[in-house]
Amino acid sequence: LNPEGLAGAQIAAAEAAEPTLLVAVDFLFWFFYGDGATTADRLARLEGGIALLERFDCPIVVGDLPYMIKAAGGMIPWSMMPDAEGFAPANARIHAWAAARDNVTLVALDAVHEQLESGGRYVRGSFAWDPATQGPLLQGDALHPNMAGTGAMAIEILAALAAHENATLESVAGGTLEELVSKVDATLNAL
Repeated sequence: LNPEGLAGAQIAAAEAAEPTLLVAVDFLFWFFYGDGATTADRLARLEGGIALLERFDCPIVVGDLPYMIKAAGGMIPWSMMPDAEGFAPANARIHAWAAARDNVTLVALDAVHEQLESGGRYVRGSFAWDPATQGPLLQGDALHPNMAGTGAMAIEILAALAAHENATLESVAGGTLEELVSKVDATLNAL
């Protein structure tokens, strides 16, 4: 509801921590979603989010913008849902910005979200998940990943980082998605 104010505080905290890696996969989301009368307004706000990320020299992992129409009218009020035609220029801007910077790795959240939302089998390298037998990857709000979906997002981040370094996903992550989900779940339960 207040991306500029909250993001500014998050960025200041991140700067103070002197990060060696900034994972900002969904950082730009509410700079494009949220209040905005026109696509031009939303694109201008998106530029503000990008400018905040430009303050970092460390490696940054950022995502593009998924089209979350199924969450509209629920977790995303209709007034905060961008028009469909705005996503192409917004994602083109994010992709161009990421491509122009050696320290930025892009996760194609739009493509990942389409996969997670489709209910089809998720496969990335040796990682696989079949929602028909193992359950969905998104929560019922059609916006947030569940535990398994969070595991899939972690795999997508690792895959993007590996590709950025001309490596393979298997060289940076082994096992199965179920094992990763179990590890994340055990870690959260220990907190």
